[in-house]
Amino acid sequence: MRATLAALLILNLAAAEASEPDHRLDAVLNALAQPAPTVTPFVERRESALLTVPLTVFGRLEQPDADTLVRVVEAPHAERSTVRDGRVELVREGEPTRRFSLRRAPELAGLLDSFRALLSGQRSLLTEHYTVAFEGSPEAGWQITLSPRESRRKQRILGLDLYGRGASFDCLRVTQADGGVSRMLLGESAAAEGSDLDQRFVQRCALADAAP
Repeated sequence: MRATLAALLILNLAAAEASEPDHRLDAVLNALAQPAPTVTPFVERRESALLTVPLTVFGRLEQPDADTLVRVVEAPHAERSTVRDGRVELVREGEPTRRFSLRRAPELAGLLDSFRALLSGQRSLLTEHYTVAFEGSPEAGWQITLSPRESRRKQRILGLDLYGRGASFDCLRVTQADGGVSRMLLGESAAAEGSDLDQRFVQRCALADAAP
């Protein structure tokens, strides 16, 4: 009898520990949730074997409604990508407008999925396309790791890591299958003036407790 009770206690404790990350994830999503429309400044740095030096771009992310994401690049060139209804419209300065399926742009798909989930507070929007892992604390530093479920996305993206502190979404890191990495500072982390940009990438694109 005692052995049975002990076994049940161990199982209950294990179940509680297993469910804890879900509660922490929900707490972060609830804290970040805000209705559209939203505008978020960003600074993105891309590194790949095709680039001799990292490429840094500045711009903003606009979400006019729950199902639309607009990525506007302001410098070093002008570019506007609108994602809506599974399609992408890409407008670049001096070039004809391009339109193509979102399936051809898994990086934009991941960005849209992340923002829709964070702004709506719905975990199901993440778990539909990704396996989700949570580390850290909702009140302090947290990291949400997304691993693609679909083979098409896996061919292009190994994973996405979302970093933040409390109710602040600070950085999105995308690791590509070809070894390329994109890190995007968001919100206050992108708009901060008078601070070293390289240092901000180091500090904000890592779990707070692990950052230097």
